[in-house]
Amino acid sequence: MTKIGYLGILSGLTMIAGCSNAEQDTNARQPSSESLEQNAAIFQYDSGLSVGDRVPLDIAVKVDGKATNLAKLLEDGPIVLFFVRSVEWCGFCQAQLKAVEQIIPDLESRGYRPIAVSYDPTDVQSKFLVDQKLNITLLSDESSSLIDGFELRDPQFTQGRAEGVPYAAVMVIGQTGRILNKTISGNHTVRPRNQQILNLVDAI
Repeated sequence: MTKIGYLGILSGLTMIAGCSNAEQDTNARQPSSESLEQNAAIFQYDSGLSVGDRVPLDIAVKVDGKATNLAKLLEDGPIVLFFVRSVEWCGFCQAQLKAVEQIIPDLESRGYRPIAVSYDPTDVQSKFLVDQKLNITLLSDESSSLIDGFELRDPQFTQGRAEGVPYAAVMVIGQTGRILNKTISGNHTVRPRNQQILNLVDAI
């Protein structure tokens, strides 16, 4: 992927040390939510749909085992959509969502609902939410169809457990279905800290 430099409002993003590949399981050392708040710089990667593009509204996903799509979800207002690799085995994704939980009220006060999507089945997602006592909405995209619709599938994983995972990405999507702002990391160990997510929204 082509590096396109630093994104102005996200000049300080968080870097989490660790995980050398996508096959690390959750028995290994996990990053803490606090580690997501440390400052580091990250290059933005030229991948996925662009700001201003219309998102794929009709691709079917599931929430709690029930079919839905972005068109239905956007009926309730704009969203901040977090693409994560797996809530079952990716410790960086788990830590990110635990951190995002802390700013749900801040995002909602700005008129945005945070939603995350992974290729995990709904039973795995539900267990994660219950175990971690989280309230964020999780979309199950088992076929990676929505991931592909956003052009975010990580091409380096073509087989095994990580096949079909997305780049770590945050997409701010307006109620009309267009991308208003975004950030994409080419390194799964690097995620935006909470203040940078709020800055991403506030910059619109």
